[in-house]
Amino acid sequence: MEKILSTINKQKDDDENIKKVIELSNKFMAAYGENIALMQPGRRFVKKGKVKRILEGKMDIGGRILILFNDLIVIAKKKEDKYCLRLVLPIESLILWEIPRRKQQKKQFGFQIVRTDKTQILTILCDSEASKKEW
Repeated sequence: MEKILSTINKQKDDDENIKKVIELSNKFMAAYGENIALMQPGRRFVKKGKVKRILEGKMDIGGRILILFNDLIVIAKKKEDKYCLRLVLPIESLILWEIPRRKQQKKQFGFQIVRTDKTQILTILCDSEASKKEW
């Protein structure tokens, strides 16, 4: 009986995850005539949230939405009730670095995403230490 319940619960979780990925896919605006293909075999939604700022080098990209899946991170800008795709980062080519506390300014809580397949470093700034740890 426990095995049957476990199987049913897993299927329910899988179904809810698929619904969440579909819901997110439908919220993306076509950028340059292209849509992002979020529905992929094995892809699972993990977390979505707003970050205070994203810095790329000296360029301040501003506040953005991060969407974490088991295999990629999507960075988007919210426009009304839709998302405009800014960047897709494959997890297998990323390294995360915590920014040492002494290098952070007051009330800034951040980490860096470093791409190993390209020369790109993004600094993610969160509203709080708790928010940073969630990511």
